[in-house]
Amino acid sequence: MTSDHTYVKPVDVHAPKRHWTLLHVLFDGGPATEKNESPSSLAIGRWDNNPVLAMRWNGNDDNPIGNPQSRGLPTWFVIPDQHWKAILESDAYKSISADTLTVARNFLDLKRVYFMSPCPNPSCPNYGGPVLSTFRPNQIEETLAELERNEFELYHIICNASWKPGSQEKADLATVLKAGWENHRLHSEVKVTARLLEDGMIECFWSKRVDGRLHSFSPGKHEAGVATPSGGLTPIDEVQFQSQLKAIGCGASDDQLDMVMAQLRKSCSAELWIPQSTSKVFTFGRPV
Repeated sequence: MTSDHTYVKPVDVHAPKRHWTLLHVLFDGGPATEKNESPSSLAIGRWDNNPVLAMRWNGNDDNPIGNPQSRGLPTWFVIPDQHWKAILESDAYKSISADTLTVARNFLDLKRVYFMSPCPNPSCPNYGGPVLSTFRPNQIEETLAELERNEFELYHIICNASWKPGSQEKADLATVLKAGWENHRLHSEVKVTARLLEDGMIECFWSKRVDGRLHSFSPGKHEAGVATPSGGLTPIDEVQFQSQLKAIGCGASDDQLDMVMAQLRKSCSAELWIPQSTSKVFTFGRPV
């Protein structure tokens, strides 16, 4: 862990390692001082393998590890999904480059499935009004299983009410989720895993879902720009590696390339997620 004598750098905040993986620091506002109006840091990473936006308050001479912290270690606060857009577009972080913001949005703004249902709680100020439920792709299979076991409940944040969907609502939600899963299966992210070898060459492969199953591909077996399953990994040089990342999925941005190369040089290994499609899935159930 390093510091500039007044605060721990956000790039060195990796606790708790069991749950948190730091991908990239989007903003480092410096140490907390009387004149510093934005002594915060903003980052993208994975919490339990889910893409998240995280924030922390930088420290100073009196409190070098800042907040939040746990057992004497600096940690991050995971920002709820509904606040991502407002925070990334706020004046406090206007110094973040457009390329970096694009990377963050592509990483965070995975395709969602949206379902509308009326609130059944008579005491709710919005009784009978639409309740929007949002599902991420990695929640779909689990939610479908809960629906099948009759364990799933819808939730309305305004009145803090939960309820099991009725038969028609349950059928509509299952249809919506299955359609969303099919779209995700065909248009998911591509995960790139790379390792820097001692001779400077890079060994890498990427994974994506095909017909519902996860397949790994190596850039050593390309024909006409189409990846085919590889039996082994073929090391490639840095120029070839960056060229491959530009061609995968929607193509890695220059900012993503800078990030992954910096991570390779620092730790000799890196992971990168490149979306195959950045469009959202908007699917609405019928009102009951």
